[in-house]
Amino acid sequence: MRLSTAAVGIATAPTASAATCNAGSACVYQTLSDGSSSLRYQNAGNATISLTTGPYGGWVWNNGVRYPGADHITLTTTYGGYRWRICLHYGPADQNQGTGKTTAAAFQPGEVVTGWRWRGECASGEDIWRKY
Repeated sequence: MRLSTAAVGIATAPTASAATCNAGSACVYQTLSDGSSSLRYQNAGNATISLTTGPYGGWVWNNGVRYPGADHITLTTTYGGYRWRICLHYGPADQNQGTGKTTAAAFQPGEVVTGWRWRGECASGEDIWRKY
């Protein structure tokens, strides 16, 4: 069963390694055994990837910049035999799901990040993980 990112995820302030995420990019981090994070992938454009999180999971952050119509991302993953998606706003790393300001989300151990697409505003309720 997939846990809510609020129960598993990052703190509202990212670890020091988050500083390596370039402004305007979305970044995927792997959580390490000591609880710190390591940058695994970043891209300022749309991404189609197959990146498996490690044994401690990981997280993603939309470190985009204001660009009306294309500063949010729809992130897609696979986990537990299902495809998942979430819409992330841009800004400081914060994963308060359902607030309309979610900018980061946690991954389960072994979850596969399949990509993201830049887009306009997230609709109500899109900033929580949903099966599709």
